[in-house]
Amino acid sequence: MVAERYQTRHFLDRVESDDFDLIDHVPAAIVSLPVGHGGTFNDANGGRVTQVDVAWLDWQLRHDARAAHWFKGADCRLCTTAPWTIRKKHIDVERGEAQRPVTQG
Repeated sequence: MVAERYQTRHFLDRVESDDFDLIDHVPAAIVSLPVGHGGTFNDANGGRVTQVDVAWLDWQLRHDARAAHWFKGADCRLCTTAPWTIRKKHIDVERGEAQRPVTQG
């Protein structure tokens, strides 16, 4: 599950956080980019936000290791590329292992 936010403060911040905290059985991430409520969907090919969506689907559905690097590890692409921020859990461990939520960015 990947959720995106397009502003630094959002009226759904608490709801997203509560939902994220309840997820405990699948990889999950909240990815933020401070570009305003409309995101980058009006940019060519959906812009930077759509690239994150495609990378998530390629990793989860096609098991694409290059796409996984957007999310996996302390040096993940979203972890090290400003102004993105990412909050994630059950991503940097093998399924079945415990992991505490991590916020980077």
